Amino acid sequence: MTRHFFFTGTPFIGKTTALLRIVQSLPIRCRGFYTEAVYLQNMKTGLSLRSLDGRSMMIRRADGRSDCFSGYDFDCAAFDAFYHDVFDSLQPGDRIVIDELGPMFCRSERFTKSVEEWLDEYFLIGVIAKKGHRLIEIIHRRADTEIINLT
Repeated sequence: MTRHFFFTGTPFIGKTTALLRIVQSLPIRCRGFYTEAVYLQNMKTGLSLRSLDGRSMMIRRADGRSDCFSGYDFDCAAFDAFYHDVFDSLQPGDRIVIDELGPMFCRSERFTKSVEEWLDEYFLIGVIAKKGHRLIEIIHRRADTEIINLT
């Protein structure tokens, strides 16, 4: 039985848009977050994380600090606080939405541990990288997970 659904594909193919349309059409409670590109004068300057209940966290363009990852600053402690706030009131039957389960967010050990636990307790829907972190590989191999490659 398929329990989890993830989209994968090349950048800007519409993974987040497809995910949000599905989430908006579901008649059940969803908890989670999605990414949104931030532009300044037609240049992508960063990413913003947005929770489904309206919270946000900015991930800015790298400024040369040692904690940058793939061109962006990444503060694991701030991300841990953000995702903890988003998921602190999970209820049985909730659907968990994660955009994007990729190498950057997998740098948070707390987050990856939480996702591993959620895979056995909840239904997950989201966007996932094609490869990268051990957790990503585990999810790709799970029999209860369908990964749809958007083209």
